[in-house]
Amino acid sequence: MPLPGIMVNERTFQRLLDLSVVSGSDTDDLKSAYKAAVENLDLLTVDYQTIRDLARLSGYSDISLHLLLIAMFASLADGSVCLNCSPRSLERVLAPVCGAATRGRVRDILHRIRNYPALVHCRDESAPALFEDPRETYKPLILAASGDGLFLYFQKYYAAEKAARDSLRAILSRHAKIPADPGTLASVVRTVFHEKPLARGDEPVLLNGDQQLGVVLPALKNFVLISGGPGTGKTFIVLSLLRVMARLGVPAGRIRIAAPTGRAARKMTESILKGIASIRERDSHDDSLLALQGATLHRLLRYSPARDDYLYNRFNPLPADLIIIDEASMIDIVLLGKLFEAVSEGSAVVMLGDRNQLPSVDAGAVLTDLIPGDRDGSLSTAMAETVGTILPDIAISRKPQAGGASIQAGSDPFTDRVVILNESYRSEEAIKNIAGGINRQDRSVITMIPEWDPRGELPLRGVWRIEPGRTGDPPLREMHRILSSWAARHYLSPVIDGTSYRDLIEKISSRDLDENTEVMAPDIRKILGRLDEARILTPLRSGIFGAAGINRYLLEKLGPIFDPAGAMALFNGAPIIITQNDYERGLFNGDVGLILKGSGGRRNGAFSWPDGIKLFPAETLPPHEPSFCITVHKSQGSEYGNVLLVLPEGMPERLLTREILYTALTRAKQCAIIYATRPVLERAMENRIERESRIRLG
Repeated sequence: MPLPGIMVNERTFQRLLDLSVVSGSDTDDLKSAYKAAVENLDLLTVDYQTIRDLARLSGYSDISLHLLLIAMFASLADGSVCLNCSPRSLERVLAPVCGAATRGRVRDILHRIRNYPALVHCRDESAPALFEDPRETYKPLILAASGDGLFLYFQKYYAAEKAARDSLRAILSRHAKIPADPGTLASVVRTVFHEKPLARGDEPVLLNGDQQLGVVLPALKNFVLISGGPGTGKTFIVLSLLRVMARLGVPAGRIRIAAPTGRAARKMTESILKGIASIRERDSHDDSLLALQGATLHRLLRYSPARDDYLYNRFNPLPADLIIIDEASMIDIVLLGKLFEAVSEGSAVVMLGDRNQLPSVDAGAVLTDLIPGDRDGSLSTAMAETVGTILPDIAISRKPQAGGASIQAGSDPFTDRVVILNESYRSEEAIKNIAGGINRQDRSVITMIPEWDPRGELPLRGVWRIEPGRTGDPPLREMHRILSSWAARHYLSPVIDGTSYRDLIEKISSRDLDENTEVMAPDIRKILGRLDEARILTPLRSGIFGAAGINRYLLEKLGPIFDPAGAMALFNGAPIIITQNDYERGLFNGDVGLILKGSGGRRNGAFSWPDGIKLFPAETLPPHEPSFCITVHKSQGSEYGNVLLVLPEGMPERLLTREILYTALTRAKQCAIIYATRPVLERAMENRIERESRIRLG
């Protein structure tokens, strides 16, 4: 019996024949190349149709052109901004298509690459653009030749990357406008850090040295990058920075805070409200910050779908003195270019994120490019001396030059502009140690992960691994056994306070949800908090090991228990995740809530809001799906008490990466259980996401 994947590939290739992407008159070599591409690359039918159209536009039909275009789309499918046309890079991309003939095919491509004048504009970036024919720049593809190599772009991405790179250079060339002489700044910092600190419960929040540096540098430099994993204190840095800037005379009306997603933007708003409320002796400077509202980057820049353009741009910059961007790793190259172009002469920009987690689902790997592994947070001699007068109690890392001398500002454009946060205060020690080993590609950490037998009790803390096949059951039955144990523990069994998730749902269901949401808000918040104690993560959307298959099983298992009369997908207590932005209701892709049915029988979607809880009639919700299990991509920016990560054998290599493993593992605070074989974990650790771009400066 043919395997399902083979059948799908045969159908896809037949579709290419039906659409005349491949025809009977094509050479056997060309047909074989397309067959191999269908079998080994993750391209869409529309990609192949575009390849066909571009080849026809060129007026050429040689196999070198088709292979070049296939390589281009394969690179874009992996999230790259461009195709690196070095022999080594082309061989890596085309090896699954050309096999043993790869090296010869690549030689032919590089020999012919400049010979498609109707399709490709060849641009020598060392020559002044003044002498270019403007008509050339409107060709579909741009072949950019520079000192660092040869790169093939679609026009859209070339323009976006150039805008981002040029605008960033302009920002870095400016001086900080915010008045912050060291003496004044030192006084303000003492007030914010020591005299009127933020609080967590009854205890003051004491920032470590790196966190303090993250607060001070943006008052001295107009562009600062801050990278740290979950629990490293990025939220406290933002809160403290806002308080410092308010005391330095920056009005709240001239501050903008934003993130790539509505969920992350709302989280920023909630953090500010909660943080300011925690200050025991807050003053008017702090109170002024309560007016700040997080926005998506599209809303920040005032995107107009009708014009497919932004109100704020290089001709009409953002009216802001301080722009703070969270979850910067999720920004794609096109949006980054628009953001940088809209930064005004006097603005300071602070970007925060985690350079080790998954990049944007669209093109680019912004934070990884701007803060690669060899770029640290050390300071120049001059900046170290300035910071030492402001923060005399912290140890300062000075950047060494070759030969041991301290480096001077100016040799690296990001000197004095990077803060790396290494200390996590949130996760279990075992989780932090394993995550650190994954980033170092230390395979020995895999042997440190103990095995858990799914026939036993679920572990409560640490990192554990389930060996697929350990129970002796077929894969589907074994997965269902694991999911049943997970559901029993996290949704049906009492926890420390003696109540189960099911108990909480039954309690709220006895009340009239339409009567007074404000009174019931604490109980609904408790339910939402309980949901965040457990989440199943997978890189896959479909299949028995994908989010859809896992959610389907848990709906079938828990639906009759929670809500025998309810529709399965909307049973009382079912967690949901929004999949499409709804600006009218303020619900965004990635927002997690739950379905609640009150005593009146009406079903509502309940969501946490900065000022309380909001309920929406279930039938009015934007597109959504169950969220017992979500993809690792959708989990970014979230944290859970317990995580079950499902990494089955046979996954596409592009989904089995170090970034997937790190991102999923670091969502867990107490316990992470990984369903995977050791070889799968080893492959994931070795397989790093590599996206081609040239945004990196210096």
